[in-house]
Amino acid sequence: MRASECSQAPQASRASSSSSQPGSQASSAIYLDSPSSSPSPLPEGAPTHDYPLPTDKTAVCGVKFGVDFHHVYRKGKRLQPSRLGYAVRYKAYISGRRALSDIWRFGLQLQYAEDDNSITKLWLCKRCHQGRQTNDAMAINGTTRIQDHVRKVHSVDPSTGWRVPSTPVPVPESPFAAAAHVPGSLTQPSHVPWEEDSFQASVVDWTIMRDLSFQDATSPSTRGLLTWNRAELLHALPNSSNTLSSYIRKQCEDRKAEVRQLIQSAAGKIAVSVDVWTSANHLSFLGVVAHFVDADYNQQDLLIGFRNLLGDHTASAQALVIVDVMREYNFESNFNCLVGDNATNNDKKLIKHLNRESTTLCLGAQHRIRCAGHIINLIVKATLYGEGVSKFEEELARAAPIDQFKLYRNHGVVGKLHNFVRAVCASHKRRKLFHSVFSHLGDEDPTWKLVKLQLLQDGGVRWHSV
Repeated sequence: MRASECSQAPQASRASSSSSQPGSQASSAIYLDSPSSSPSPLPEGAPTHDYPLPTDKTAVCGVKFGVDFHHVYRKGKRLQPSRLGYAVRYKAYISGRRALSDIWRFGLQLQYAEDDNSITKLWLCKRCHQGRQTNDAMAINGTTRIQDHVRKVHSVDPSTGWRVPSTPVPVPESPFAAAAHVPGSLTQPSHVPWEEDSFQASVVDWTIMRDLSFQDATSPSTRGLLTWNRAELLHALPNSSNTLSSYIRKQCEDRKAEVRQLIQSAAGKIAVSVDVWTSANHLSFLGVVAHFVDADYNQQDLLIGFRNLLGDHTASAQALVIVDVMREYNFESNFNCLVGDNATNNDKKLIKHLNRESTTLCLGAQHRIRCAGHIINLIVKATLYGEGVSKFEEELARAAPIDQFKLYRNHGVVGKLHNFVRAVCASHKRRKLFHSVFSHLGDEDPTWKLVKLQLLQDGGVRWHSV
């Protein structure tokens, strides 16, 4: 009982150009899985499409059609019918509480048992399957590839259901210059003509500097905002996460070449500072920064390496990354000194492994420079918390919240102040009480009435938190 479980969906109806209104945008459109009843007439010139309403059965449950399990192909290879079956859909989709993707208006979901007993979710194209094509099933690992299939193979816009015009749209001789004019005017420019490469580089910078997700940067709303009154920009904007990723990789390689040229033209020796950083998902990275004076005698501090550090943070593991970065930018022979924190693996061991990994380097103790910021941080922590700061940090890491309160209390005025701020910030009622006491200061000094201060909780006994 496979094919009989699905009811036959209404056949696609066609709207001929003779039945459409003059000037309508849908004069040669094909309705896909539209309701049997004809839509109500729209005013002349109004945009029309057959995208299902939220109450339409196609939008809520997806398209349904009879499946011949003996004729399901993936990449030209016929799948075994005994391993095929309908995929179970979540209740949220069935009840309509969660909207389906546009791809389910053109196909349904199957599942296939692979040779290794793993289950692969498949999207079965209705048109390809009914047309007995040999590539009607596709693995579901995103919707972009499926949408491209509907758009390119069947010439249908998956977001609207309308057929993509087969006749090429006339493109001006210079689309960039044409897009710089106000619509309806050939003489009044509203924008300056642009360079496509510079525009894509700006999009990459904006995405990275603002820490945008690839989905947000390529969403239709973002693309529409960036191309407002300039539709010719659309072909230069990334329309998927994969496209944006390729733009970023290209920009990275281009800018690496610029940094490499800048390092080669340095007026003197090149110093390197390194530090290990652990991300929130417990991945370790080694950052490598080059410090030098360029040909115009300007100080340059450039991040030239940010590599995943596998295994422990040993001197040998760091040396492998540092030497590899030096070779990538070709300045082994122009290397001067290394700056790192006061960890023991950054002393003689790191110098030893750098000399072992590189046949050009010949470093000694004089090439190792201590990190002044790390030293100042240690001095401040020792001043605030006294001796045994490292042991104090270890005890805090193992202690429960109530025990942490006791440990801070044993470290004098600073520890008691930490407990006070933490207790006040932990309760909205306490914060209101603190502000009521604080407001009485305005009776003695009118200056306090002009400011409204908040208590800030410190980050604990950690690097750069004091």
